[in-house]
Amino acid sequence: MMINSREALRKTIECDLKSMGMYPLSLRKKVGEVFAAQRWKLVIELRKLEYLKTKYHGGLIDTIILAVYSKRLERYQHKLGCEIPPGVFGPGLCINHTQGIVVTGNARVGANCRINAGVNIGEFGKFKQLQTTTNNYKQLQT
Repeated sequence: MMINSREALRKTIECDLKSMGMYPLSLRKKVGEVFAAQRWKLVIELRKLEYLKTKYHGGLIDTIILAVYSKRLERYQHKLGCEIPPGVFGPGLCINHTQGIVVTGNARVGANCRINAGVNIGEFGKFKQLQTTTNNYKQLQT
C-alpha cells in the first residue's frame, strides 16, 4: 500500500471517498458531513501521512512536516476513538463507525475494505504471524 506520488495520493483518496459514498459531494452531503463524525477527515489524514512517509528523506523540514501530520492524525484518531496506523489498508477504505477500531501496524489489508465499529485486527501473545487479507473484503465487524 505504497503511495509514492501525488497522483497516486489523489486517486487513493478519491477511491476512499467513493467507497464511503462521498464522492462527488452534493451540497446537501457537504453540509451534513460538516456536522457529522468527520470520518472522512481521518481517512484523508491517514493517506497524507502514508504519502509523506514514502517521500521522507530525513532532513529537518521533512521531520517537522512528518511530526505535524502524525500529530494531526493522532488527534483525529483520539477524537473518533480508533487507532489505525498508516500503510495498512489499500485504496477504497470505508469506515462506517470509528468507535473502538484497533489495527496493528503489522497487518496488511487489501483494497476495498469496509470496516465497522469494535473491530480489532492484531496480534495476540506468541502468535505474531498475521494473515494478509485479499482485495474486495466486504465487511470487518465484531
